[in-house]
Amino acid sequence: MTTALKAFIIAFSMYSQIPMPQFTWQEKEMKYAFCFFPWVGAAIGGITMFWWWFCGKFSVGNMAFAMIGAAIPLAVTGGFHVDGLRWTHSIPISRESGNLRS
Repeated sequence: MTTALKAFIIAFSMYSQIPMPQFTWQEKEMKYAFCFFPWVGAAIGGITMFWWWFCGKFSVGNMAFAMIGAAIPLAVTGGFHVDGLRWTHSIPISRESGNLRS
């Protein structure tokens, strides 16, 4: 396998739940893996666009479209960024009124 293909597989292995071939990661391939992170986003976008097309073709309801459409990125990435959502939600709750800075 070429270095670019291995870097592509490493990127998908790190940021998605999509099954990828297994091999030993080398520093040489890992160095270029970040170049393929947008491809992971493109795969998520492609799956989401397929869901949009499917809903339009088969008249799926709006609620199912929204709920499953929101769950697709979570399912593909394994909830990779859900912790960030949790942190941003907990910030206003954790502040006490006396500790706010102007």
